[in-house]
Amino acid sequence: MSGLLRNWCDAGILLIATLLLVLGLSIADDYGRIVDEPLHRTYALQTLEVYAGVREPADTVLNLRYYGPAFSLFSLGLASVLQRVIVSWDVDAAWHFANFTSYIAAVVSLYVLGTHFVKKPVALVASLLFASQPLFFGHAFINPKDTPFMSAFLATVAMGYTAARAFSAEQAPTQVEAQRNASSRSAKLSAARQRFHKASIFARVSLLLAIISLIWLGVGFLNGAVARTAERLLSMAHAGTAWRPIVLLFQSLAEDHWKTPLEAYVYKLHFLLPWLSLLLFAVVLLLTLYLIARVFGNGSPIAQLGRNRRWAYLTVAALFLGVTVSIRVGGLFAGILVVLRIIGVRWKRAFLPILYYGLVAATTTYASWPFLWERPISNLMEAARLTIDFPHRGLTLYRGEIYLPGQLPLDYLPRLILIQFTEPVILLGIVGALLVISRSIRGRRIPAGGMVGILLWLAIPMATYFALRPPLYDNFRQLLFITPPVFLLSAEPLEDLWGRIRAVPMRAAIVIAVIGPGVYAIVGLHPDEYVYYNRLVGGAGGAQGYYEMDYWAASTREAIEYLNSIAPEGASVGVWPYEFLAEPFARDDLQIYLVETVRDVTRLQPQYIIVVDRLGYVSTFLLDMPLVHSIGHGGARIAVIRRFE
Repeated sequence: MSGLLRNWCDAGILLIATLLLVLGLSIADDYGRIVDEPLHRTYALQTLEVYAGVREPADTVLNLRYYGPAFSLFSLGLASVLQRVIVSWDVDAAWHFANFTSYIAAVVSLYVLGTHFVKKPVALVASLLFASQPLFFGHAFINPKDTPFMSAFLATVAMGYTAARAFSAEQAPTQVEAQRNASSRSAKLSAARQRFHKASIFARVSLLLAIISLIWLGVGFLNGAVARTAERLLSMAHAGTAWRPIVLLFQSLAEDHWKTPLEAYVYKLHFLLPWLSLLLFAVVLLLTLYLIARVFGNGSPIAQLGRNRRWAYLTVAALFLGVTVSIRVGGLFAGILVVLRIIGVRWKRAFLPILYYGLVAATTTYASWPFLWERPISNLMEAARLTIDFPHRGLTLYRGEIYLPGQLPLDYLPRLILIQFTEPVILLGIVGALLVISRSIRGRRIPAGGMVGILLWLAIPMATYFALRPPLYDNFRQLLFITPPVFLLSAEPLEDLWGRIRAVPMRAAIVIAVIGPGVYAIVGLHPDEYVYYNRLVGGAGGAQGYYEMDYWAASTREAIEYLNSIAPEGASVGVWPYEFLAEPFARDDLQIYLVETVRDVTRLQPQYIIVVDRLGYVSTFLLDMPLVHSIGHGGARIAVIRRFE
């Protein structure tokens, strides 16, 4: 019966994912455009030009080169297909649905990770609790970077923990078996030495040279030595002063070398060299692995890699990590959590899995992030520095006051987490944290032995925030990725309840009570779900004027579409704060202007003015002008339309 229940839970998460998929297809066209979306579309197209060799990797829109293009490329491809299949969708709807797929993946990943700590039915409830958060649901459609990064981070940890469990499942020796294994390892080591000495001189020398070449290529590639050497050889070949075979090879490949400047070949080299280096490194790596298996025989660890599914799990986990880092460099933290878990289950023999995990992940990141091609390490460090100290100079509304990003109070992050998730999450998360801490103090086991990593997932970014005070803005959307541990902690008291209450109707009532507030808010706030605040501050209506509301101005679409239905032909419309968010949805005859100040309104004299509630402007800007219409949800006015007089 329990096995049947577990299978039903697996089917249940697939059903939830399917329902979300259908829901996303139904409402993806309801959401407005936000500021960052056109930038990420441009970045994806520019990345394709980099791959085609017609654009330099660092030549991208704004500073987006410091963020990997992995998810933007995925969205570009999926959106292109969707626009051909669903002809009624514009580019915004297609990209919104592409963004939403990452949210569905996050829900499934939370379930997979939850099964490491609690029973599958409870993990399913925790995933429903995660899926019913209005904050996540709203961001899922319109946020092209923070929600995908959270999803990729979560999938990386979930798959990494699954791979670690696969390694752990094959290791639970008794004391007698441990002694036998120790003597066996000693015998294997002795046999390996004998096989090495019996191998031919040619095989041993070849293996040594392959290892040296592999190290040289890796180090030289990372510090730029390979690139400098290649440029120097190219320059000498172009001038005819290199070794004769190199000169002849260059001249055979470049027939017009005598009339083509060196700079043109250097440009082509910068595009080809990363791929040639990667290919050469892969060839030398495979050769090294082959020689190890050849010299040491079929009993070597290398020879065993392809014979166990745990390595397949680890490969998938490494690919997830590579893509996560290629969305945002902070994904390295997910890799650290996985490495700690591998060490926890396999600490005496963790080196080879960790090395393999790192190599596959690094290769994936490098191949999918062109900015790293020329100087991988230095550019990665530069991206990390920018992430920690992003030069944002905008303003933030918090507790009724206006702050610069670097001057926010210490309670900014924890308070927003407390007031932007539904009440059941806050209650269950706090109780779950207390349960884990109390069990640890009393010496009882920590569930599945991996909850330490989950606690670090939340605690280290929070401690970094308190210590370094990185600039935050738009509430805490940049740190959405640190919040999944709250839902894993929430599962702890849920499991206790599940064990005490056996009646199916009572369990169903618990599920409804847990997810009900979130579902109700999602329906009531649609399509501006991300402005959600819980009852601790009186909901969205109580938060208005004290906290940020529509900081991405997504409600501009709702406002301009209302004007499409009432404005006379050729009417002029002023928009604050971003006029380009109204233009794609406005009637062709409407004239759209940006108005940033009262002086702009007086000078342009638009017939209508759209004011979105960012920085509390709905309650402070142009109050003396007649109100035409309000876009309101949950007791809050997200945007207003005023008439110029």
